[in-house]
Amino acid sequence: MRRRPRRLIAAGAVTLAALLGAASLPGCTDAPRFTGAPIRVLALDRWQLQSSARIQANGAAISAPGFDTDGWYPATVPSTVLAALTTAGVYGDPYYGTNLERIPESDFLVPWWYRTEFTLPAGGSESFSRLHLDGINYRADVWLNGHLVADRTHVVGTFRTLKFDVTKLVRPGRNALAVQVFPVDPWRDLTITWVDWNPMPPDHGMGIWQPVYLTLSGPVSLSDPQVISELALPGLETADLTVTAMVDNGSDHAVTTEVEGSIGEIRFSTSVDLAPGESKLVWFDPQRFAQLRLERPRVWWPYQMGSQPMYSLALTARVDGAVSDRTSTGFGIRDLGSELRRGHRVFLVNGQRTLIRGGGWAMDMMLRPQLGRTEEELLYVRDLGLNTIRLEGKLESDHFYDLADRLGILVLPGWMCCDRWQRTAGWTDENRAVAQASMYSQALRLRNHPSVITFLIGSDNAPPPQVEGLYLQALHRANWPDPIIASASDEWTPELGRTGLKMTGPYEWIPPSYWYSPRAPGGADGFNTETSAGASIPELENLRRMLTPTELAALWRDPSAGQYHAGTEDSTFHDFTVFDAAMAARLGPPTSLADYVEKAQVLNYEAERAMFEAFSRNRYEATGVIQWMMQNAWPSLHWNLFDWFLGPNGSYFGAKKANEPLHVQYSYDDRSVVVVNETPGPSIVAATARIFNIDGSLRYEKTMPLTIGADSSRRVFTLPKIRGPSSTYFVELLLRDAKEQTVSWNVYWLSTHPETLDWSRADWYFTPTRRYADLTTLSTLPPVRPTVTACSAKGGANGTTSVTIANRSSSIAFFIRVRLTRGANGQDVLPVRWTDNYITLMPGERQTLVARYRLADLGGADPALVVGGWNVPDRSLLDLAACA
Repeated sequence: MRRRPRRLIAAGAVTLAALLGAASLPGCTDAPRFTGAPIRVLALDRWQLQSSARIQANGAAISAPGFDTDGWYPATVPSTVLAALTTAGVYGDPYYGTNLERIPESDFLVPWWYRTEFTLPAGGSESFSRLHLDGINYRADVWLNGHLVADRTHVVGTFRTLKFDVTKLVRPGRNALAVQVFPVDPWRDLTITWVDWNPMPPDHGMGIWQPVYLTLSGPVSLSDPQVISELALPGLETADLTVTAMVDNGSDHAVTTEVEGSIGEIRFSTSVDLAPGESKLVWFDPQRFAQLRLERPRVWWPYQMGSQPMYSLALTARVDGAVSDRTSTGFGIRDLGSELRRGHRVFLVNGQRTLIRGGGWAMDMMLRPQLGRTEEELLYVRDLGLNTIRLEGKLESDHFYDLADRLGILVLPGWMCCDRWQRTAGWTDENRAVAQASMYSQALRLRNHPSVITFLIGSDNAPPPQVEGLYLQALHRANWPDPIIASASDEWTPELGRTGLKMTGPYEWIPPSYWYSPRAPGGADGFNTETSAGASIPELENLRRMLTPTELAALWRDPSAGQYHAGTEDSTFHDFTVFDAAMAARLGPPTSLADYVEKAQVLNYEAERAMFEAFSRNRYEATGVIQWMMQNAWPSLHWNLFDWFLGPNGSYFGAKKANEPLHVQYSYDDRSVVVVNETPGPSIVAATARIFNIDGSLRYEKTMPLTIGADSSRRVFTLPKIRGPSSTYFVELLLRDAKEQTVSWNVYWLSTHPETLDWSRADWYFTPTRRYADLTTLSTLPPVRPTVTACSAKGGANGTTSVTIANRSSSIAFFIRVRLTRGANGQDVLPVRWTDNYITLMPGERQTLVARYRLADLGGADPALVVGGWNVPDRSLLDLAACA
């Protein structure tokens, strides 16, 4: 069912209850005279931190300017208590080995104080001041200049954004703010938890995890601007814009305010009468303001479908001709539809259906803001050819959504599973109030972002009717413009109907053929919101940065050993029994840590490639797939496409290969060669298939020209069963465009004894393998020493390194990896975006790979390369020439 944004037709007085994200200080009825001071925002980011166990003073004393903070820890905000203490050097690196276990949880069973001082210039007291708390985890007492602003019964809820009128409490000169945060109870509080993703941090994320700031204005303030766009389909020739915002009179007398708006060259305004303390919703729509009907609008698209133009709305409130307040927001013009086709959820952007391919997103376990890192991770999403991120209870910073808008990456936010968010049967009245207020706060925050296309109000399960009603009331009150879905699993509710989604796993290693079977619960039909092949082992260089020597030894020697960096102790995924059994049977038991890691990359590459390829081939029978997960909250051995250190591994390049814009692939079920076109236009191409024995001899070749339509897949031909193949053989697929340029190159290693699965024992997290494919003869491949040439170039802050690898032997060079390092024997340069990696070259073949990176990440060294592979001895290349 498509949902159009509802048109606002009337405005009225609204009392903003504290429950829905705003609060006023009791007794503040006398407002100061407004003299036309301009709007200002004062960020509060220099803080100090101390345990309440070490402080005898009360909040009134601690929040007095000049209070002695000798011995307090320096802190920034946003920052949890654990993050601040780690930065201050109190604990060793919590992310290495089992250091996290050694941090005493007792340190966090008492409240902690955050404190800061700030200066307001003379005249600041003549403005109206509001204190904003955008994220406290989980409850707090807030003190300002010796006065209690709000206590823990009011300041409660991880995802609530709170605002307090502190006009009577601030003063010119020095001011002091103190926030006492209380221990988090993950079993009773609607907070951030990690389930089995990774361990819970010992502070449970307690602290100030989002910004704190003051806004200064005149008597009338503006907040929560929104722009709703209605785009004419199918031609996209016009767009109707509706603009809304809350207008608040903080004074004790009636005022008339002139609200002026602009979007580029478009101007509009209206007068609003406000009683003392009154709030109103002001709106502008095309029926009354014809200039809000845009001709030939610049339309926002996901990056694979078009460009990402953003518009800016600016609003100004004037009282008696003087500026009282200003606010602004960015927005994109796009039409978002959602409907069920054969029971499966399909999203349509600007009238065009979109195959969702993405990953589950994890914030840093200590909830640290990492602005530069977030951008690099999102650039990886695009490099992987994915178009979507799912947020399960990890509702990121504003910066994240701004980047997603700019980069054209879709976002599926929603609440968490398996904790208090989902265990609604035991909810208290406070839980219900916090849940509804959290929904309202987040809806206001997310609703203008064109990247955000839905909200999942449940994860593994839909909420019961009463809770669903609380969420829907909050969403409708916030004028939420996009589809609302009851859960990420296959559910139905009377209010929202069928989800059209499934959450059927798997979450553990399964063979590539699994994804193509009609018997596979998580296979390539419908929309699978959580699925993966489980383990995703980082490369050796980064493994050594996260695990102790003892842990490294256990990783390859003992499949039953619990892995602290895989899952919690009570998790199904705490050891690698399933993964290691597959490795030993398919590729041979590991002989060393390096051998284990290399074989893990082979398993991960083919498993991730097969998953995404199956969904691409079956597009619109399959409408979406979310890899669980995209990345991790800390250094992890499973569920990722790149590791904590931003190292792309076998999982990364298998997924990247599968999601090429023009792609040729092999089907494990019917041996068909399939061409996939992810681009918005048709392409004239030619597909070539070759079959090689393990000795490098060519056994079969066929080429087929074709025209492939936009956003489609097509079976081109079926590979025959050749006579007398080697037990392990290779299928090489090439796709060339009309100019004879190779646009896709894909190699499979297959067995004459393929897997058979034990469907009778299929479980929620995997399907057992009854017989494994025998690929052990890969170990008989003779050594190959390819010819390697390379060069580097600089352009501004970025570097480019090109490496050409030529196999001049008569043997196959299997699974070649190229590393870019900081000089000889240096660390890997990360992040890095390679055009391809883990390549396989048949006799006489060559391929050029290109790496793009930031010059700053070289750490002052020159770029160097290490080239090696399954049967290719490592070779270092130093002193790279300059590219011509």
